[in-house]
Amino acid sequence: MSSQIEFEQTPSGGRIFIPGSVDGRESELVFVTRGEVWDAISTFVPPSQRGQGIAGKLVDQLITEARRQNKKIRPTCPYIKVKFDRHPDWSDLRDGDAA
Repeated sequence: MSSQIEFEQTPSGGRIFIPGSVDGRESELVFVTRGEVWDAISTFVPPSQRGQGIAGKLVDQLITEARRQNKKIRPTCPYIKVKFDRHPDWSDLRDGDAA
């Protein structure tokens, strides 16, 4: 598995991922574009790769890209919501409609 994090974006959404299948899937964070908001809907890391900080690195890249593109984030994914709750310094990126 590569450790290089990549970013793919389309008009309808995108993903942040680490290329290379592990246990049949890639580590990835998926978001849907809703206007100027990225709705971060899921994060997945293959079971054999969990506990190594990979999901956190994917979220960090989401934060970097959102700042770069002047986007807000709606943390729908429970993991991403917890990360937002633990990082008050990200509050400027949190979508006002987020719970």
